[in-house]
Amino acid sequence: MAQLVVRQPYPNDCHRYYEKSLWSCPPNFYWNDQLKRCQLQPIGGCSFNDSSQDSGSSSVIETYSIPSICDKKVGQLIPYPGDCTHFIHCDYLPFVKTCPQYLFWNSRLQTCDKICV
Repeated sequence: MAQLVVRQPYPNDCHRYYEKSLWSCPPNFYWNDQLKRCQLQPIGGCSFNDSSQDSGSSSVIETYSIPSICDKKVGQLIPYPGDCTHFIHCDYLPFVKTCPQYLFWNSRLQTCDKICV
């Protein structure tokens, strides 16, 4: 389950940046926007596009292979690379999870907390 991450500068503030993510369903699964999850059956009106990025984008793009990050870490919770608001639950099918608003992943406590560690 690869993820495409696009980072762009925040206008007039060199301390901030925007981050957008593009996710892909596993092979042979299709996105259901009503249920907000991937499912086996495609939804009518769904279009298929194999391009992995917008050709007009000049942003820095990083792609992470979540399964390779979780290799030999089944059952562990690990930090998401470069983003303290997310963490990865390494299971047989790894999941990227989001901390609640104003909280960050704390690797020492293995929970979302007020500080990113």
